[in-house]
Amino acid sequence: MSNPIIGIDLGTSTSEIFVFKDGKQMPINDPESDSSVVPSIIAMQNSEIIVGSQAKGLLNSLHELKRKRGTGEKIRFENQEFFAEELEAHILKKLVKNAEDYLGEKISDVVVTVPANFAEPARKATYNIGKLAGLNVLGLINEPTAAALAFGIRNLSSNENIAVFDFGGGTLDISVLEMMGGFLDVKISSGNPKLGGKDIDELIVEYLKKKFLSGNPNSNILNNQQNLLNLKLKAEELKKKLSMVTSSDVYIPNFGGAGKDLELTITRNEFNNAIKPVLDEIRVCIRDALKKANDKGVTQKDISRVLLVGGSSRIPVIQEVVMQEFGTALDKSISPDLAVGIGACIQSAILNGAINPDELMIMDVSPFSLGVECLGIRNGVIIPTEYSSLMPINSPMPYSVTNTYSLLHEEQNAVVIKLFQDPTGIATVTDDEGVIYTGIEGIIENIPKSDNGIPHPVKIDFSYDNNGLITLKATIPTLNNKEIYIEQKITEGLNLQENNPKSVKIPISNGSHGEYTIYVERAEKILNSNEGDEYQRDDLANTLERFKKAWNDSDNSKIIRYSDRLIELLADF
Repeated sequence: MSNPIIGIDLGTSTSEIFVFKDGKQMPINDPESDSSVVPSIIAMQNSEIIVGSQAKGLLNSLHELKRKRGTGEKIRFENQEFFAEELEAHILKKLVKNAEDYLGEKISDVVVTVPANFAEPARKATYNIGKLAGLNVLGLINEPTAAALAFGIRNLSSNENIAVFDFGGGTLDISVLEMMGGFLDVKISSGNPKLGGKDIDELIVEYLKKKFLSGNPNSNILNNQQNLLNLKLKAEELKKKLSMVTSSDVYIPNFGGAGKDLELTITRNEFNNAIKPVLDEIRVCIRDALKKANDKGVTQKDISRVLLVGGSSRIPVIQEVVMQEFGTALDKSISPDLAVGIGACIQSAILNGAINPDELMIMDVSPFSLGVECLGIRNGVIIPTEYSSLMPINSPMPYSVTNTYSLLHEEQNAVVIKLFQDPTGIATVTDDEGVIYTGIEGIIENIPKSDNGIPHPVKIDFSYDNNGLITLKATIPTLNNKEIYIEQKITEGLNLQENNPKSVKIPISNGSHGEYTIYVERAEKILNSNEGDEYQRDDLANTLERFKKAWNDSDNSKIIRYSDRLIELLADF
């Protein structure tokens, strides 16, 4: 029995799963709602976790988990703490179970979508969600790129420049690409990873509260959590209704207490005024995208259509803003809810050989820069956190480069390589706004003094593949046995204790001495000195002993556990 070809859109507000069957991308319905669009909501009911439409409206339900993916932030749920990835895995399991029940086949390999502007830790966390759900994530695909594939497969003979405006529940992505037959060449991706339909909901909630309190000034509306949840659901419902009608009623009985009902009529004009902050930010994002496209040789006049994607793109005033800023026709030929999932399914079919890549091919870009932190000197002033770009913003993927740096002085005996992400493409220091630490780093230690009085050079080989996975190698060319190899790995055996999205597994070798040797040597050096207090040293000694035993026993799960702990402890010295 063949392995089903699966694509998944794991969204902030909703999620969808598709199977490639008989040459088509087929959405799988959730039997509980008879809809392929599954709310990305989880809750606990009768000691069981429920997902989707049944969880909507429950007081203990969790929403918008995607916005916390890869942040390392703990989420309180049923008197326990979890990372977002652990909770999102339940959504993924739900989608896969629906598909397995429908197909009568086991699913193992999937392609999952991510926002184009997703940070590196969040991308890594997406792979971890797959692992937690018992799946092999073949690859990630940027959401606007997936939507472009969905359009491209229906327009294989098209030769034009198009823009994708993808405005979903949690993120805004804008891509500009050139279509040449079946070849889709993404020129730029831009947007805002923290702007979405949920921000509109929050503005409407505040507007409704303000309007209610203007007529009921002494009402205490903050103590009733169920009413506040109902208000949030009503705001979301209002947003959808006002996309179709020019006014709509909102009613919540006893919202402000006994006999104090919330009963309002909201017009589309009121709605438009209330969400003006979001509209203003959308304009900023579109103008930024057009500027970046122009820098790549695609002018505003070159763009023949704008493909609307994401449920929030249905809002009339947002469509007006998009049309005004782009100055071209809007394309609504593909369902905004399903376009991204369709594209994920197409990408899965390409990777599985079900679609000939010569007939449909895409060249994507990285919408952010990646670089290392180094010490710089400007006008005689030392800059200890200078950002040195390895990969410029909107570089074609896959991408590789070799850069050579230098140690600071001839007696420097160690160097730390840290990788940072810059979403602006113009950062000069790692402290600049928006720059984030990816969690990827390595260290070369015990570097001997330079014989010629000139600081040793440090060569960095960097690569970024089509799935956004990073490989980084740092070597000292003047020395034969001083190097580190850092490969972004997908964490295995995750659970609440082990799954720390901030801890990226970094295999490091020092010449021929094998994996992890550098950490063992550093730990032993610390234990032979007087560094740290007694508690730190005892903890380090115990962890080192357990790591060595796990290594000797070839116990991979414990090697991962204790090496992660060893790295954490060494960071304290």
